[in-house]
Amino acid sequence: MKKAILILTMLQAVGLTALPFVKDKKHESALEISKKTKDSFAQATPQNSVFMFDLHGVVITKSKSKIELAFLSWKMAKWKTLSSLVLRPITVLCVAKDIYKMQRENKKCGQQYFDEIANKYPQLGLNLDDLYDYDTIHSLNPKTVECIRQLKAKGFQTGVFTNMGDKAYEQKLLTRFPELKYLLGTKGYNPNAACNYASKPNPESCDCFLNKLKNDFGQKSFNGKLQNVYFIDDRPKNIIEAIKHNPIRPYYFTSAEQFEKNIKKIK
Repeated sequence: MKKAILILTMLQAVGLTALPFVKDKKHESALEISKKTKDSFAQATPQNSVFMFDLHGVVITKSKSKIELAFLSWKMAKWKTLSSLVLRPITVLCVAKDIYKMQRENKKCGQQYFDEIANKYPQLGLNLDDLYDYDTIHSLNPKTVECIRQLKAKGFQTGVFTNMGDKAYEQKLLTRFPELKYLLGTKGYNPNAACNYASKPNPESCDCFLNKLKNDFGQKSFNGKLQNVYFIDDRPKNIIEAIKHNPIRPYYFTSAEQFEKNIKKIK
């Protein structure tokens, strides 16, 4: 039995859960939740619904892993005062310990990682502006962008619910892709210092997201009119958490083509 569990775990790790004899429970749960969301699209109107998008894997290409971010910060370090062969390895171990701690605490925001490492190790001389810039080197998913255009054309308001930090998003990504200023703008939620960088699937991120929407759309409008906050994300665990927070209606994004087919139900 233990061997079977180990094999299934290894298959999941390399992305082979699509095999017929390997069932990913989170994937199945997300699909079931998404089915109910899709069924409600037919009743969605610009008056009672908004569409909020995750970025990585939905609107833009996948983000880098924590290991890549760690290597990046190491590569970009200026080493202003650490010329000693003794101090460098010690600092490496300290940074590695902090990376591990952040992983254990489920901190996923690259901006938070950069900010904390830069503040804790000023001797590295990290240029945060360059790091934010590097963290937003992605390409747009043109088919998803077209879906957002279709929703905007029907009068729907759109925004983001993402783990990309507010500085990286507003100062870098929106500058890199000006069309996103119109398509998504600044409505929605990005991890930030005020919210202690709460990131999906942390339940606090959903609370921060809904509070931000109340500010974006107005308390009265949010409580009185918005029945559906459609949230499009490609990670099952985020879908499973989001459904617990009314009025979020999570949609499990598997492809832009499938999403486009589903939003055609909207009149």
